[in-house]
Amino acid sequence: FISILGFGTIFDKYTNIYENSLKTEGLTFIQGLFLISIISILINFIFPLNIFVTTSIILIGIVLFVFFFLQNNKKKQKIKFILIVSLLSYVYAYYSGVHDDYSYHYNTILNFNEKNIFQITHDRNISYNSNWLFISSIFYINSISSTLFILGSLLYSIFIFDTYKIYNKSLKEKSYYSALVSFFALIFFLGVINKYKEIGTDFPGVILSFYTLILIVKYKLENKINGNNLFLISFLLFSFAFVI
Repeated sequence: FISILGFGTIFDKYTNIYENSLKTEGLTFIQGLFLISIISILINFIFPLNIFVTTSIILIGIVLFVFFFLQNNKKKQKIKFILIVSLLSYVYAYYSGVHDDYSYHYNTILNFNEKNIFQITHDRNISYNSNWLFISSIFYINSISSTLFILGSLLYSIFIFDTYKIYNKSLKEKSYYSALVSFFALIFFLGVINKYKEIGTDFPGVILSFYTLILIVKYKLENKINGNNLFLISFLLFSFAFVI
């Protein structure tokens, strides 16, 4: 979690596509996944995503997070976010079971761990498939099987955290469009999509699509920020959702 936030923060620092009002903790996490995915795809042209590559990526992300955290003026806010999401993610994953998508696509995840992209052969269950499987392989450590399922529960928990925060803020600002969309998104994800075994490789893309919809409603329909900035972020999120 911290490692991904580290990569997300460096994405923030060197891309100037936001206004301050658009920044959310969840966007930092999603950007981290996006940047790690791009870097790892380039690495996988030459090397398998083995334990050395995985450990290196995680450690680099942690170093980046610590470096930027020490310069952050909102340390308490960042720590609160990490603690709440970690706890929610743990409880959510612990009581929810496991989706059979991961057993179905397990060989694909191992392929990325053991082969470079040119060595992978295509088959019905073994191919390149979803980018989510690729990202899962980056953080999958063979000796710790639970690492296979961490990303999904983190993304779900961050979505709940950010959506509730947007809902609360929208009510205070009397931004009723975004409050309504956020409220029904929370009802849907907490009341319907609330078991981890229902969230396979398809739902991370669905979560990103809902996240983008909420941002568009809040910041575009209510004229909160510059349209070009929102377009770039929306394009990034929808593209990421599509490859997932």
